[in-house]
Amino acid sequence: MVSRSLRGAIALIVLLCEGCAPKGGTMQVAYLKGNWAYGVTQGMWDYGETRECQLASRSSQPPDKRGDVLVCGSDTELAWNLGWLRPDLRNKIYENARLLKVRFRSSGHSSRNKGTWWICKRNDEEIICD
Repeated sequence: MVSRSLRGAIALIVLLCEGCAPKGGTMQVAYLKGNWAYGVTQGMWDYGETRECQLASRSSQPPDKRGDVLVCGSDTELAWNLGWLRPDLRNKIYENARLLKVRFRSSGHSSRNKGTWWICKRNDEEIICD
């Protein structure tokens, strides 16, 4: 039998982990394909496919007055990170971003060179990020 204090500790850990996840809801989501030097276009993200995504607000390049955006895919991420050098790339990301429902189920993964990121899966109703 699990002791009362151990159950309390487990419940507290679960609550703390839930509280670390970003608030979901409807947000701008960008997924672009192409080469930053030759141009990027909106990519296709089919239902059931997963993409590595990062919130612009948690990246090394913060969003501008147009607001936060979920940046998905390596081409989009590279374009976002070069946005300080090439404002046209950042404009292309915002122009091609779509308002979609997003649900974060974790606080994300962290790495020294990338910051916080999630593996996100698109279904017919929303994007779910773990």
